[in-house]
Amino acid sequence: SYKDGYMTVDALPDGIGDGWTFQNLAYCPVTRIRRCTVSRARARAFLIQTAEALIEDCTVENLRLSAVIVSPDFDEWYEAGFSDHVIIRGNTFRDCCLNVGSGEVGVILISGCHDRHAFPADGIESHKLVSVTDNYFLNCRKTCAVFARSLEKLEWNDNVVTGCRGEYTWVGHD
Repeated sequence: SYKDGYMTVDALPDGIGDGWTFQNLAYCPVTRIRRCTVSRARARAFLIQTAEALIEDCTVENLRLSAVIVSPDFDEWYEAGFSDHVIIRGNTFRDCCLNVGSGEVGVILISGCHDRHAFPADGIESHKLVSVTDNYFLNCRKTCAVFARSLEKLEWNDNVVTGCRGEYTWVGHD
């Protein structure tokens, strides 16, 4: 049962115990971000922490970090779970990730936790589907367009990548 922000369970299924985190999908919003511009932001443009999201026809430019981060938070705030379906379509990403190294980061960063040292480890699939279609990735010199881990399926279609370190890195998949 669920009352006053607390879930009460009489018996847990086998294999579930101390340290597990649960997500109440009844309170998980659907996110739609369309036709907007984010420029010269100190950090990221969008942090996606919901089961379903659409980012469409936006311009994101001159960011210090990743433009889009798809990542739950099980480590500190306990406020979100994994994504089922994220669509990133028809956007222009220009001069993003200006102040990052060339390591585990991308203009779009898909991870098992936005603290990349936390759960889950490489190879564990958690997010279901992220679709990246008809986007422009321009002059993101230090990173690839997409860095993905903890992801079951990545759809990559009809994107243009110029001046970046490549299209995508998908840890744990060929």
